[in-house]
Amino acid sequence: MTRASEKGRFLGGVTVLTVSTAAVKLIGLFYKIPLIRLVGIGGMAYFLAAYHIYTLLFMLSTSGLPVAVSILVARSRAEGKNEDAERIYRISLIFFSLIGVLCSALLYISADIAAAAVGIPEASHCIRAVAPSLLFAASGSAVRGYFQGRQDMRPTAISQLIESGGKLVLGLAFTKAALEASLPTDTVAAFAIAGLTAGSFMSTAYLLLRRFSVRRKEKDQLSAPLTDMPVRKIVGEIASISAPITLGAAVMSITSLIDTALIAKRLQAAGFAPSAANMLYSSYGNLSIPMFNLIPAFIAPVALSMTPLLTAAAQKKDREHERELLIGALRICAIVAIPSSLGLATFGREILTLIFRTEIAATDIAAPLLTVLSPAIFVSCPITVTNAALQAYGKAHKPIISMAVGAAIKIATEFLLVGVPSINIYGAPISTILCDMTIVLINLYFIGKYTCSVGEKGLFGVFLRPLFASFISALATVVFAGILRRQIGGSKYEIIPVIIFNVVFYAFFVLFTRAVDDEDIRLLPQGDKIAGILKLKRKKQWKMKTGSKR
Repeated sequence: MTRASEKGRFLGGVTVLTVSTAAVKLIGLFYKIPLIRLVGIGGMAYFLAAYHIYTLLFMLSTSGLPVAVSILVARSRAEGKNEDAERIYRISLIFFSLIGVLCSALLYISADIAAAAVGIPEASHCIRAVAPSLLFAASGSAVRGYFQGRQDMRPTAISQLIESGGKLVLGLAFTKAALEASLPTDTVAAFAIAGLTAGSFMSTAYLLLRRFSVRRKEKDQLSAPLTDMPVRKIVGEIASISAPITLGAAVMSITSLIDTALIAKRLQAAGFAPSAANMLYSSYGNLSIPMFNLIPAFIAPVALSMTPLLTAAAQKKDREHERELLIGALRICAIVAIPSSLGLATFGREILTLIFRTEIAATDIAAPLLTVLSPAIFVSCPITVTNAALQAYGKAHKPIISMAVGAAIKIATEFLLVGVPSINIYGAPISTILCDMTIVLINLYFIGKYTCSVGEKGLFGVFLRPLFASFISALATVVFAGILRRQIGGSKYEIIPVIIFNVVFYAFFVLFTRAVDDEDIRLLPQGDKIAGILKLKRKKQWKMKTGSKR
């Protein structure tokens, strides 16, 4: 395979995952709209508590494992040892399935203990309903890693869509059935989260069928029967590769789980009744947090695109090129994160009202919390890029340190602030901002110490033009929103043309101020095509300008 075809296949995979990630995030967001209406904001507290516990065990059992399998499979195939790749897959499938069985059984058996530990005993039914999904997720990770090692990202993307679609359709169907049977709220919430388990099963079933189909087609291509690679060696290599990634993911998952227990208990310590504490926590976790999480998800493809380029530059010890790549990726983060932060801070209430229009009380709680949380978007997006940069330089253990320090700061500040009656739930978004800011600053310190230094001037240049363009477009959007409100009388749908206006105006102003250059655009999925189109347009404009002068 030539370098051009490798690059094209890589960017194609990034594009597929970008589209899939966007679709999954949107499905997840809009899944909660009818779910909150059906279960109620109080019942969603049980859902959220179980989901955070599930996420922790999910990360521990699956986060680094598919990456390890993909590396081992890719290495074997690159050496022409397809039979070794097949054995690695089979051993990993058995190994991952055993991990999934243990995690599922542990979660199911200890459901009452786990629910009591986070301060929401009613969540035990939800925890039991979601427990089997760990088995399906772990088994599916082996298949995903196998296909990723073959540089085929489509099965991963399709399986993610199947899982999200199954969660949406079946979760709502299960919830309606539980309501028609007049079951208690905690049981209705359990039926709702059972949709996640069903979606996970459907996703894994698709992956196994896809793998079976590929195996039948390529059966005759194996150069020899399956080898006798030692099981201990395969498991050992998987563990050594996945451990740093798993630890890094576990730090933030444990922090989210502590959030679940800490916020509810500290709100009660501040004088709130348990039902009121659940209402505050559920409004924040089910409305504000999903809106916040949408934006950082779109930065992951940039980090994926940057990593191999940065690795190659580091191999050649080309410090200037390394610095250009890192600054370019951080600039794209700034271009996406700054206007998103300002937009949610300014129009968060209108956006939440449009999406969750039946949950007036929850929206009234979540809207100001989203305004406070919105600056965290600006500091959380660079975390993905700086983590990827350190991994590209072989310093994968350094993000574990930064995330552990950030998590400690988050827990400490949250414990202190949420317990103050005058601050209460607002301590949660404040602690998130401090956590993400700490992680980014420590990552930048590690990058400067062990790799290439971005420098204060470099960072200032990265954020100056996007910041200027964001403020100008925000002011213009506020004026446009005021005019529109006077014209249509404050309709709840007015936010839609306001968002469109803001995006178009900001995109124009970013290009007008040259906040990005061709190299930055090339880091994006399909960036080569976009840069070519913009370059062609600039040439036409230059010809028209010089022609008119003549």
